[in-house]
Amino acid sequence: MSDGSRLALQNGESYLQSPVDDIESFSWVLLYGIVQNSAQGPRSSRDDLLQRTLDKSRDAALNQFNRFGADPTMDYCLLTHTLSASRLLRKYEDATYNLRNRWVQDCHVLRTTGVQDSQVWELCYHAAAVSGLSAVIQILIDFKNSTSQK
Repeated sequence: MSDGSRLALQNGESYLQSPVDDIESFSWVLLYGIVQNSAQGPRSSRDDLLQRTLDKSRDAALNQFNRFGADPTMDYCLLTHTLSASRLLRKYEDATYNLRNRWVQDCHVLRTTGVQDSQVWELCYHAAAVSGLSAVIQILIDFKNSTSQK
């Protein structure tokens, strides 16, 4: 789940989920799938260490995952190396960050202008969802193009 949803749940607070939360959640599921996938070729002790890191802290695992792709001497399986070196999740994080900022700004504008119309809020929600989906699709297309050219 997204950080906003997770923190609200941990603190027992109410939370209005946005499309940004859905987009962010997908990145955590993607990282989990990469780290837990046992069919990705021979695993090394580093793969197991990354998996244990994810079990303790997903932020630490993401930082570790994003960092080691630049070093081909690190003993990780091919899939993990390929995805880390492609900076796929880093690009995804950046897109999510930009989307969250836009969502916050749009909501602020609607609140400060006193918009009470639920259809306007719904359009804002759907605009964020479409923008997020578009960003994810573009990242995946770029990733596919970069890996198919090698």
